[in-house]
Amino acid sequence: MEAKNLAPWINEDFLKTVLEIDMGNRDDISIIKYDVTTADVKGGGYLSVLHRVTVQYTVNNLHPITLSLIIKSQPTDHFQIEFSKNVNAFLKEITMYEKILPAMNRLAGEKLFTFSPKCFLCPKSDVLILEDLKKSGFSLLDRRERLDFEQSLLVIRSIAKFHALSIVLHREDPKIMETFSEGHYTKLMNSTVESFHNQTFDALIFNVEKWEGLGRFVNKLDKLASKATDVMVEQTKPKEGEFKIVSNDKVEDVRFFDFQLARFTSPAIDLHFFLYLNLQEQVLFQRFSELIQEYHSELSNTLQCCGYDSNLITLAKLKEELKRTEKFALITACTKLWFVVVNPGHVDDIVLPNDFSRGTGMFNSLRKVYSDSVLRKYYEQILPYFERKGLL
Repeated sequence: MEAKNLAPWINEDFLKTVLEIDMGNRDDISIIKYDVTTADVKGGGYLSVLHRVTVQYTVNNLHPITLSLIIKSQPTDHFQIEFSKNVNAFLKEITMYEKILPAMNRLAGEKLFTFSPKCFLCPKSDVLILEDLKKSGFSLLDRRERLDFEQSLLVIRSIAKFHALSIVLHREDPKIMETFSEGHYTKLMNSTVESFHNQTFDALIFNVEKWEGLGRFVNKLDKLASKATDVMVEQTKPKEGEFKIVSNDKVEDVRFFDFQLARFTSPAIDLHFFLYLNLQEQVLFQRFSELIQEYHSELSNTLQCCGYDSNLITLAKLKEELKRTEKFALITACTKLWFVVVNPGHVDDIVLPNDFSRGTGMFNSLRKVYSDSVLRKYYEQILPYFERKGLL
């Protein structure tokens, strides 16, 4: 080890075991050197601790090989630990990588798509070891800039394929999705979610009240905040008999990396989350219909490739579902965009308390976060947009 190890359990023996398992338990692997650095991004919003590990090794004493890995371990922050435990975040992610994604990739074959980085088998049950996508030419875009139309097309097509294959998997094995039957809008989480909504809406309203031309939204947002949790619980419940997919809250380029909040629910929930939190405003407001059309086309094509009726989900039915869940989109836009576009300079100011009760330091820190110019520009457009829809 040539540098300070930020996670002492990531050592030579651990890495040697990982490589031996990956290569069929061969015993001629030798570690030459390795380096451990943090892979956490300020404001990344992951419910885990990320390390980047570069390891150089030989097999049978031949030429040195260099491999870069991302290692995800359990969070150490009190709030993240409790939240992660209550939503089964780590179990969901491990199940996704070890069970669901391999099944999807088998269905997809070479003609479709590889959805995620390679996952290495790990000797520790509470750790995930993933291929470092950075070494394959992938990079994270500037989240504050968000996606332009061409980038959005790439991602929406990938989401459609992912959704289609989750439909096929569930039809072939209904029990395979049991781990994802609940998201974080559950009775167990109601108190935490409601307090979170109180904090975020209060911070938004505090700033909206000061922004010129938006004063009329103060009372409207206050009324929405009072029922936000009940609305989200109701909106994320798929209607009986409706089609459902594996929904996920994070998208990194056209590889899916983080599955800790995955759930089996309406595709509209995933689409709203992606569209309203990740697109540049001009794309959201001017190209929304095109993106939905492209999503449906890719979804239908993928279903057909898997031997299913391409009209299993009609465009009209999809649009109906998107309209039914529009309040989810509104509340998500009001309470979660700051996670995506938070100014890195404000991250250290955010106080994550043991709970979200009023009066904690998080309220004051969120006031500062919501005062950001990127957020103000968004809300100056999104609030009138939802008002025209009759939702505010």
